[in-house]
Formats: sequence, structure tokens, C-alpha cells
Amino acid sequence: MADISDTQSHGSGFDTGAEVINKKLQYMPSTPGVYRMLDETGKVLYVGKAKNLKRRVSNYTKWDRLSDRIRMMVSRTKDLIVVTTKTESEAFLLENELIKNLHPYFNILLKDDKTFPHIVITKDDFPRIMKHRGMGLKGDYFGPFTDVESVLTAIKSMEKAFLIRSCKDSVFNNRSRPCMLYQIKQCSAPCCDMISRVEYMEKVQEAKDFLNGKTDEVQNKLLKQMQDFSDSLQYEKAAEVRDRIKALNKIQSQKGTGITSAVKTDVIAIYKEEHATAVEVFFIRGGLSFGNKAFFYFNLQPETTESEILENFIGQFYNDFIPPAEIVISHKIDSAEAIEEALSCHLNFNPIGARKALLQNALLNAKGALERKKAEKATDDNVYAKLAE
Repeated sequence: MADISDTQSHGSGFDTGAEVINKKLQYMPSTPGVYRMLDETGKVLYVGKAKNLKRRVSNYTKWDRLSDRIRMMVSRTKDLIVVTTKTESEAFLLENELIKNLHPYFNILLKDDKTFPHIVITKDDFPRIMKHRGMGLKGDYFGPFTDVESVLTAIKSMEKAFLIRSCKDSVFNNRSRPCMLYQIKQCSAPCCDMISRVEYMEKVQEAKDFLNGKTDEVQNKLLKQMQDFSDSLQYEKAAEVRDRIKALNKIQSQKGTGITSAVKTDVIAIYKEEHATAVEVFFIRGGLSFGNKAFFYFNLQPETTESEILENFIGQFYNDFIPPAEIVISHKIDSAEAIEEALSCHLNFNPIGARKALLQNALLNAKGALERKKAEKATDDNVYAKLAE
């Protein structure tokens, strides 16, 4: 964040929120930035961003146009703190960082745990393929996946296809003979010099290419290797490559999406009812589906729009990990350009072809997820009511 400065001090001394806001507007800059509304104890009620701070904050003085919820927020406001930024995209990033740390009562908050597992290929001399949460490990990350089982299944298939080790360093550094994975052709046993580092790194690069979406390129390379071995009467080696190709075909058949581009894509769809909303996210990497997950918002005000929910969701969801190059969304967002600049991604709200089909599927999943969640909630409420009785 560059060249950011606090323009107001804490402690206004005014009795009503309307008076506080009117007073602050006299000195409010007409620049991008973030504002915080505080109550009488100094607790943050709301964090908002604006392309033009003065114009945005002045909307809170138009009492007749405010919803009951916003009127309550304004009436409890005893101070207003402003932070200016150079651009709207910087304001977007700062807003979501503050929401994450301060948990303001009147903001739309994403409370679900967003730490997803990834596949990581480490930076060791003989890289290891493994499951990892967070971003603290040195290596190349692929994902995110929505559940551990999907990661473990994918890693097992990748071991068969590329013969990369998955063992811990303590095991790798102390082996004197190959383990069972080598015997069943699920590892090339670099721990015992059964493969040269040059050959091993070629397999590692093939794995990275496959996970990055270069599936056809990898498949064609393996097919050529198999044919070459067969032509030179090395039938055993040809059979090994054939088995590797089968492992790759299994991954693609289970997780195919119809998207052939290597661009990393997330598909986000919203299904909204009066007081409840479901957001469904599909992770597409290299044309393969890495799973999907539903998030829920309850007790939102009826006037809260899908676009508003989606903007808040995207800001908070990608606060903890790197977003993909493309995000397909079900509703257009007013501040799309600022979000694209801040996250270095492309928001696609008018998809075609396979992406459109995936978005329609995500919408159906969002609706189904909300119906199931409401049924579960109703059952829980009934149990609690009987317990209370």
C-alpha cells in the first residue's frame, strides 16, 4: 500500500451519527480511500471503501433513503476515521484487510475457514509431491482443493503417472534400498540412485506441466516415448509408460470440465433468497475440476443485492491466497475494474461455452446447497426448542 495517510483523528464529541458525519464531510477528501465508522466505545461498526470518499460518505446523510439497518448503524456512529489511498484498487485491498482483522458488526462477513489444501511440488534436489495447507512451504503450489481426500487421490494418481517421491525427507535421506512404492511402480526411487537427477527432474517438469494444464503436450510426449520403446523392442519400458498414460487418463476422466485452456479459473455463483444466500465456488485448474465448496450468509437484509454480496465475498475470500487468472461470476459487479487491478485477475460475468455450462451448474449447486442448509438449520432449531422445553 503506497502513500496512505490518516486524515481524521479519533474522538468527535458529537451526540448523533448524522452530526458526526456532517462535521467530517467538511474536511472529507474527494479521493479514493477507506472509512471506518466507530461507536462510543471506539469499536468499529463498519468498514467501507470508495472511489470518491466525500461523495460516498455523504450518502449516509440522506436519511429518507437509508434502510433501517443503515439508519441503526449511522445512529450508533460516534466517530469516523478516513484513510486515503492512491487508487480504488488499493482501497479495495485495505478494506478487506481491515474487515478480516476487525470483524465489523455491520459488514457482510465471511466466517468460514478458507484454508484449503494444495498439492505442492517442493524445491528439493529431488522434489517431493505432497499435500500442504497455507502458503509457507517453498515449492510450486497447485490448487486449491476443497477437501483432503481429493488431494490424496490426486497425489496417488500423480505418483503412478510421474513416479515422483512422496516420502518425508527423513525417510528419503536414510534409505539404503527402494521401498514398496518402487516395487509397484509408483516411485522411481531417487533415494537409492535408481534414476539420475536429470531424468527425475524431467518427470517433475512433466508433472508441473500437467497440473498447469498442458495435458495434451504431456500425453503426446509419453505416447512418443512408448512408441520409441516399442520400436526398439524395449517392451517392458513401453508397458511402464503405457501404465503412466492410463493414470493420467484416469485423472482427466474423473475431473474433466470441458475447459481446454491452461488458465486457472474459479467459478462463483450466488443464489439468494430474502434472508439467506449461498455462494458456490468451483476450482478449475488446467481444465480439471479441483472440487467445489458452498458458503452461506444468513440474516442479511432483504435489500442487500447479489452484486454487493459477491463483491464482499471476493474481497474476503481471496484475502488469504492467490486468486486465479480468471474468475467467472454469476452477477456483474460495479467495482469490477478495481477488483481486477487489485487481484491481477479477469472477472468474467458473461461466459460462453464450457464456462457458461459450469456457471449454470454452480448456480444449481448453490440453490441445492442453500435448501439443504436451511433444512439442517430447521432441524437443529427444532432440537434446540425441544431441549429448551
